[in-house]
Amino acid sequence: MSMNTLDIGFIPVGVPGKSSTGAVHTSTLLIEEMSKRHQLTAYVVSPHDVDSSSLPYSNRVDYEILPRRGDFPHPMRNRRKALTQELSTLSSHDIVHSYSSAYLNELSQLSVPTAMTLNSYLPICPKDDFRTPDGSLCSGPKPFKCLNCIMESRFSLSDPVQMIKDFYRHSAKLGYAQESIQNSNKIDSYHALAWHLVDDYDQVGFARDDISVIPHFYDERFCSEASSNSSPINLLYVGKLEEKKGPHILINALSEASFDFQLRIAGSGPKETNLKQLVQKHGLSDCVTFLGFIPYKEVPAVFADADVFIYPGTWPEPFGRVFLEALASNTPVVTSDVGSAKRIIGEGGVSYDPGNEQGIREGIKTIMNSYPEYINGCESRIQRFEPETIIEQFNQFYVETCRQNH
Repeated sequence: MSMNTLDIGFIPVGVPGKSSTGAVHTSTLLIEEMSKRHQLTAYVVSPHDVDSSSLPYSNRVDYEILPRRGDFPHPMRNRRKALTQELSTLSSHDIVHSYSSAYLNELSQLSVPTAMTLNSYLPICPKDDFRTPDGSLCSGPKPFKCLNCIMESRFSLSDPVQMIKDFYRHSAKLGYAQESIQNSNKIDSYHALAWHLVDDYDQVGFARDDISVIPHFYDERFCSEASSNSSPINLLYVGKLEEKKGPHILINALSEASFDFQLRIAGSGPKETNLKQLVQKHGLSDCVTFLGFIPYKEVPAVFADADVFIYPGTWPEPFGRVFLEALASNTPVVTSDVGSAKRIIGEGGVSYDPGNEQGIREGIKTIMNSYPEYINGCESRIQRFEPETIIEQFNQFYVETCRQNH
């Protein structure tokens, strides 16, 4: 084993290159960059058929496509079973890194150095949000407590079919959180995307000293010149249309705006119909445009046309790639002060107390009154997340993990 070039077994989230969640995009970008430095084998675990010819960077990445097992009886259990069949192969690498949080217990069985990314709350919460039904921070998982939390959260849904599906999907993960905490000391190193995750995982028994914070790096495709600070103000929301992301809070806030604006909402989700009705109720149909789901390759152009990006969520994202996408495109940010959002955007935007509609309006005004200053803030802040800088941190993370267990 050479510390300069490692043989890395990498388990991405989902299928690399497939337009999906932020975690899929990030693990794909990491495959691209780390394969330039190391020998990389990516283990693709999917409940569906995978077209090997569509996988990116195949000229320098070895792909192991695990047999599909479908969604029944539970997709996560099936993926874990599939990976269990590969434990002997995984043990042949210098180090194994799972960017997915679903495989802690499988990695704990390996004899080689292991690393896991904490990019969700899945190892400590069956609902993957680490929040009680009233939105407060959870103190840790316990079987009956978690089951009650799942039931209360699901009963708040208006769609009974979706309620049943979600209840089954979450309740089937009850045992995983308990196992993960018990086996947490068997993983050599953890990679957290943001600083608040260290605190959350530490409180349930994960060793703080084993967790290194390495944030996302920006995608260079989003780099663009600042917009023209137009009138009306071009506002942008990008994200899933669900309650915890707060798009309803944004619409309510803008219904009392004293400035002219055009809001574009990019994304789809279970609250889309309700949000459109809310727009009509407030008489904002001429000011709000629903773009629907936007393919990832088209998202940079959406950011490039915006004056201000707004994140109104009440739930702390594990990181939130959208912040880097905004900063890279020189689009100042107004964000609720949840998780590590304020620390990420820095001088590239302003924050407000979660749920405070007036705070959103005041944040937009603050930015527009000092627009050049916040554009300069975006340009300086994004430098902290340059690909070369973050990849070097990953490189040192791998090397140190191997040294400690050599």
